[in-house]
Amino acid sequence: MMLNAKNIKKLSILIVDDHYVVHLALSHIMQKISVCNIYTSATIEDAKQKLSTYKIDIVFLDIDLEGESGIEFVPYMKKNILG
Repeated sequence: MMLNAKNIKKLSILIVDDHYVVHLALSHIMQKISVCNIYTSATIEDAKQKLSTYKIDIVFLDIDLEGESGIEFVPYMKKNILG
């Protein structure tokens, strides 16, 4: 069976990046395939809020956020989101 927007559940994607152009580009690509709800965050603090509010299936995470480390956020997600 061929996978397409009709037979794939809608995914919820969180894009965490401090560059607005990255938000735009990734959001545009994801909207083109029409299979996801897209949330964006420019900071770790905002990402934490969105992760606690929405059921997120996929996170695109910048590892070099301005003043913050995406790498240091991974253990938080593992502990608080994945259980």
